[in-house]
Amino acid sequence: MDINKNMTLYLKGIAILLMLFHHLFAFPERMPDALFFDISWIEQKIAEFGKICVYMFLFLSGYGFSKSKYPNYRKILNKLWRFYLLFWLVFFPTVLYFHLNGIYTLESTRLILLNAFGIRSDIISEWWFIEPYVILTLLVPLVAKLKNSPILLLSLSALGFALALVLIRFDVDTNEIAVALTLLIQPAFIAGYLIGLPQSTKLMALPYVKQITLVASFAGLPLLVLYNHDSIFLIPFVSFFIYLLILLEKILPTLSIRFIAYCGQHSTFMWLTHTIYCYHLVPELIYAFDNKFLIFMLLIAISLITSVVLSVIHSQLNNIASLASGKKVVSL
Repeated sequence: MDINKNMTLYLKGIAILLMLFHHLFAFPERMPDALFFDISWIEQKIAEFGKICVYMFLFLSGYGFSKSKYPNYRKILNKLWRFYLLFWLVFFPTVLYFHLNGIYTLESTRLILLNAFGIRSDIISEWWFIEPYVILTLLVPLVAKLKNSPILLLSLSALGFALALVLIRFDVDTNEIAVALTLLIQPAFIAGYLIGLPQSTKLMALPYVKQITLVASFAGLPLLVLYNHDSIFLIPFVSFFIYLLILLEKILPTLSIRFIAYCGQHSTFMWLTHTIYCYHLVPELIYAFDNKFLIFMLLIAISLITSVVLSVIHSQLNNIASLASGKKVVSL
């Protein structure tokens, strides 16, 4: 499975579109009271299946790290710093707006700091993903030391997953650190990392491996869409689902691929902002249509436009910071 930069953007685009559909239609209790449509059973199931987007992002992150040379903590911290700059561009205006309009107030400096670094997600619950992502990113240099021992790495991942199930089963409190959650979802990250290694390329070249993968992918998809009562079953399937999406890319129209990839390019800001619109700021506007496709397209448009604007602001702030520090600004 070869995933280049363009394919990564395409897959991120699929993931963010699934996320938007998931948050729009998988939680009827979070929709405005006066709706003009009903959610059918199959639409509800597809929306619930959209939660696989989380594991897609983890898989792609792990895959990307497996392709990076000599990951060390300096590179890792630089990557996390760049992410936090994007996050804070959304976080602080949101905190200020929510406070001024009485929507939600963080009542202490401690809470502000915990939320600012993603350790808590009191304001926008969908930002829960930040903490396990940061933890897994910090563990990359340790994971990289085991790249020549994939069986050991896979075994440790399975052991961590089993431990997470025990911690969740007995409701073990780990305070502010999401140990159980990180252990639960890390197999998707490790799967991406392992598949990015050269050993996996050799494995896929063996007789009948591609055929078995294809059969498992097509057989598993309808079962998980219709019967995904627990998201943990989506974790081992994410590799197969991404394989199907790579095959789908070969037959999609070029314009569709370009649009999906463009959404993938803006997936970070779209993730950070879309539920602010559909759950907090303008839910009545988002759900104003009686057509679910129009609702979906409206949220895509608003989130994408917001992301483009924020990307421009981020770029300008980078230019100002570079000029202030005396560094030469390079136009992309």
